[in-house]
Amino acid sequence: MSPVNSNEEQFESFERLLQRSSLGRPGASQLRQRTSAADLERVRRASAAASVRPAVVGRTVSGLGHARSQPSGYLVGRAKETEQIRRALEETAGGTGGCLVVSGEAGIGKSRLLRAAAVLAEERDISVAALQSSQHDQEAPLATLSQALLASTPPSSSFDWLAQPQDPRLDADSRIHRIQESLARYTAARPLLIIVDDAHWMDRLSALAVRKLVPALVSSPVRWLFARRRSAAPTAGSQTLDWLVANGADRMELVLLHYYAASLLCADLLGVVVDDTVRALAAISGGLPSRIEQLVSSLLATGQLSVDARTAVLLGEELPPLLVETVQDGLRDRPERSQWLLRVTSVLQPLDLAVARRLGGAPVGQLFELIEEAVSAGILVRGPQGLSFEHDLVRRAVYAGLDAATVRRLRRWTGEWPAVGHDRQAGAVPSERPREQASGVPDGGPTVLRILLGTQLRRLREAKAITREDAGWEIRASASKISRMELGRVSFKERDVSDLLSLYGVSDGNEREALLVLARQANTGGWWQQFSDVMPGWFQSYLGLEAAARLIRVYEIQFVPGLLQTPDYARSIIMLGHAGVMPDEIDKRVELRRQRQQILHRPGGPHLWAVIDEAVLRRPIGGVDVMKDQIEFLIQASEMPNVRLQIIPFYDSGHSAASSSFAILRFPEPELPDVVYLEQLTSAIYLDQRKDVEQYARVLERVCLKAEPAEHTREILEKMLHEVGRF
Repeated sequence: MSPVNSNEEQFESFERLLQRSSLGRPGASQLRQRTSAADLERVRRASAAASVRPAVVGRTVSGLGHARSQPSGYLVGRAKETEQIRRALEETAGGTGGCLVVSGEAGIGKSRLLRAAAVLAEERDISVAALQSSQHDQEAPLATLSQALLASTPPSSSFDWLAQPQDPRLDADSRIHRIQESLARYTAARPLLIIVDDAHWMDRLSALAVRKLVPALVSSPVRWLFARRRSAAPTAGSQTLDWLVANGADRMELVLLHYYAASLLCADLLGVVVDDTVRALAAISGGLPSRIEQLVSSLLATGQLSVDARTAVLLGEELPPLLVETVQDGLRDRPERSQWLLRVTSVLQPLDLAVARRLGGAPVGQLFELIEEAVSAGILVRGPQGLSFEHDLVRRAVYAGLDAATVRRLRRWTGEWPAVGHDRQAGAVPSERPREQASGVPDGGPTVLRILLGTQLRRLREAKAITREDAGWEIRASASKISRMELGRVSFKERDVSDLLSLYGVSDGNEREALLVLARQANTGGWWQQFSDVMPGWFQSYLGLEAAARLIRVYEIQFVPGLLQTPDYARSIIMLGHAGVMPDEIDKRVELRRQRQQILHRPGGPHLWAVIDEAVLRRPIGGVDVMKDQIEFLIQASEMPNVRLQIIPFYDSGHSAASSSFAILRFPEPELPDVVYLEQLTSAIYLDQRKDVEQYARVLERVCLKAEPAEHTREILEKMLHEVGRF
């Protein structure tokens, strides 16, 4: 990226963004006043850099060893806290000590503040002894304090004795007294800042030593800086920190960043001005810096954050699981009534205020307070037809956390619920419908329809508190038959569905007819029925799910994904697994794979996101010519608008999914949960429990972060194309 032409122009552009965002937002100007001039000056410097700083994006806060590599002005939104530390260090440089205890929830930025403190100390020629304590410290007496002092910079022989085997003649008091003498010798030459992060985990003897040393050295140039989590379990360390505060130690409570500070942090992380789309995501983060960093890192890795020399803009329609998780975490941190407003708006956008008042049953004054807070925070905006989200990705991420029953209930209350199904991904307005063929059957064919119908029947049964045994009795079947019907694993008789609807109290003619039509459609055959003689039944279910999916995410370590295979490559793989099979059967299997691939070319087809291990492309399946054709095909496929292809290089040191390939499928219909597909030699596993799907989604997210960006894929494949046959 080229540098900006004018630093002042870049900064003024950001000023205009802030001013524009304040128009028509009562309370926004007051929020903006709390963004200090020091914060704006930091953005001025960050904007001038006009580049993404790898050391910042995706950085962990797991240690303090690299504190001096961070710029001292990094802490956006923490000007007051940084100034307090700066004043304390000036006192230490002048020869007096003291103690500061920093508290805050996980991810609030305690470690970041301590790193900044170390930078400020070095600028004042103050030595730093820093350590991040852990639960393991409690197992070794004096481990916390010893490790911190041994890590002091510049190093000193004053503390070398702490690394030697313990002298059995020294009791605890004697060792603490010797540490005091060592500190006195060290600070006679240079002031010292002692930093302990996660200090609630310090061992019992270190905690005792701190109680004795902090008061004893208050007149010496020793400054103590401790950080702890607000909700830390009661330990010797946390009790000591409480004792220090009760006996005069300074206290600092880190709070969540307000809206504009969160926007400024995004700009600082990216080194450029951020537009309204990025600021809208920052607004829902809940003001937690770690969430904002995680969000920026995720969007950069997935290519949805475009950063040029002047501006960062959010692109694309995909909804990464990490984004959903971040937004949902931020949502849970908001007051309960605020959560309610955002969730209702995600379903009924634009939300008419009269509808909101009727649904919420809240006093007008309270409702308007909720609306003003959400608008001032940059999450919602007012429009002529009601409330809407500032950015649709945020709305969809909020919507993704709702169960289908809640969505259906809200839309029924407002008269907007369609008879069957709606678009889960977009949280679509009621007029939007799932993809359908001319016959009216969704593209997934009977597989998806059976699951949809089974899910509807299960919810109706549970709403009436009817057991599977009683439902089975009604249709002259067993409880296990009802279970298989509700899971969509068997076909439906229209008579059975009609009897169950009567048992469940469904008397509305339109609703009954919609479900009976669904039952008839669920018994039609899929396009793959003509290939049933060459594929197992467990794979037919996958074809139905694949055809109905809106998003298919695949990780492969053995072969090129089936949807991206050339005929010759597919033939070579099939022959590897079916040696001795007649040529006609091989041809039919190849044709099956070719027809599967047509879903990527149909209007409204699914998006495919494939991550492939480099070993897949180095393995000479079918010989040199076959692999060359396959790689050329992948180059062409990588240019398709609905295909995203990433490659994990050999030099990656390993990752959390290294042992198996898998796929995750997402569907437009809200009744269908995401499905994880794990193929084995003679069977397959389908996982749809939320905890299982989320685990695989997190693994795949980490794999995507380790893989080369999709923008580099073509270059990598072209290089491999020239190297085929050399390995």
